[in-house]
Amino acid sequence: MKRRTLVISLAVLAATSLAGAFSASSAWAAHSGNQWTVAGTALTNGQTKAVTPSLMSEKLELTVKVQNQPFRLTATGLKCTTGSTCRIKQVIEGEAAHAYAEGKLTFSGVSFDEPAGCGSESEITTAELKAEVIKVGGATYAKFSPASGTTFVNLKITGCAYAETYPLKGSVCTETNPLGTETPFQKVVFSKAINAAGCGEGSLKFGAEPAFIVGEATNKLEGEAAWGAKAF
Repeated sequence: MKRRTLVISLAVLAATSLAGAFSASSAWAAHSGNQWTVAGTALTNGQTKAVTPSLMSEKLELTVKVQNQPFRLTATGLKCTTGSTCRIKQVIEGEAAHAYAEGKLTFSGVSFDEPAGCGSESEITTAELKAEVIKVGGATYAKFSPASGTTFVNLKITGCAYAETYPLKGSVCTETNPLGTETPFQKVVFSKAINAAGCGEGSLKFGAEPAFIVGEATNKLEGEAAWGAKAF
């Protein structure tokens, strides 16, 4: 009888210890990633909100090289492509969260500054893009990538010896507001240094050469509520 009691006691103790270890493991499970918030309320898994992108700087500038020839294009406008839905989307997978944005972007008022004689369409539309809020070091970035494949945008050059359609491939990182900052307008700042710090050198390519975008844009949430991303 005593032996049986001892066996039962040991079994109960073992079960209790396992339950305690499991509870401690669950309590200490590390969350990772970022979560969208709107007016202080966190978005739930799958929840979306529409956003309106626009240009804040006088222009956006794209600089590339084709066959050792420097190319520089400028755009004076930025909008969500007609027929596309630009929105933020929250995805939560277990202990990991992803603060995404998605949609197609159209650059308008496009012109060639260099070389002389080359032209392009007045509007250039990207592929379907997916952006994710990431933190690298002490800075917060939005990393824009094609939703599928590798082509960011196809750029058609006309009217000169370089006339052809060239794919701009890869990802570009932009600086955005620090995590935990809610504001009606979330900034999107492009520069060569920002892209290198967030995505790495040469993350965006035009042919075989690195491509650089410089300028500043912004995203406004539908209804102009204050919004942002925070650590999950």
